[in-house]
Amino acid sequence: MDTTQDTDRDPFAEATDAFSGLELDQKATFLVTQAVNTAVEAVSTLMDVVAGECTELFGVQAAVSEEEKDKSGDESAEDAPPTP
Repeated sequence: MDTTQDTDRDPFAEATDAFSGLELDQKATFLVTQAVNTAVEAVSTLMDVVAGECTELFGVQAAVSEEEKDKSGDESAEDAPPTP
């Protein structure tokens, strides 16, 4: 059993030959499918980035809001008259 790979193999040339052997409607279907797949992947990546940025943005603001609530609670407790 031979486990060595053929080093003269050119995947691009093989793909070009296979593509040129297709009929026009098959070429169109392939190109449209690849364009849609690329667009879907781009939108998915964009949504992941936007979701990550929103999480980071709102996560930081939520932490700041909690600190502000704590500070305002401390200040109002200091301003309030002592309870008997």
